[in-house]
Amino acid sequence: KEDCQVFEQTHKMDIQMIVATRGQGAIIDYGYEAIVPLEPQEPVSLRSETTQALLEDRETMDLCRAYLAYAKVQEFDVPESIADFISQDWMDVRQQEYSKKKTTDGMHMTEETLQRWMTMSRLLGFSKGEYTLTEELWKEVRDMETQRMAKLDAL
Repeated sequence: KEDCQVFEQTHKMDIQMIVATRGQGAIIDYGYEAIVPLEPQEPVSLRSETTQALLEDRETMDLCRAYLAYAKVQEFDVPESIADFISQDWMDVRQQEYSKKKTTDGMHMTEETLQRWMTMSRLLGFSKGEYTLTEELWKEVRDMETQRMAKLDAL
């Protein structure tokens, strides 16, 4: 927001950023579109040499930024059969939520949840060199989200 003394003006901004976290916070609550899980080969803490080296490795960070910029503009196809599959799967998820009155992490499934899953499917697809959504990609994202929600429950 910009305060012009007479009135406030809100400007939409498109800022690319990467947030690295140990997973102890529910970062999705802050409105991020997608969480891309990283599975490091060794334990990483905020003050570890590995983390510090990554932050200082400008080339790697530039590659991450380029990937995010690329993913933003690249076309990604969702065939009608997959759209129908996702629609049915989403109705099933919502029905399960309705019968339980909540999801496993206590958060309600909303349109934002579906949009986040679609964004994650797109990013996961690009990371695998795929440009069309498949049932396998969708199921992989659902599995990742199930694991994430279980980890949040364990906190």
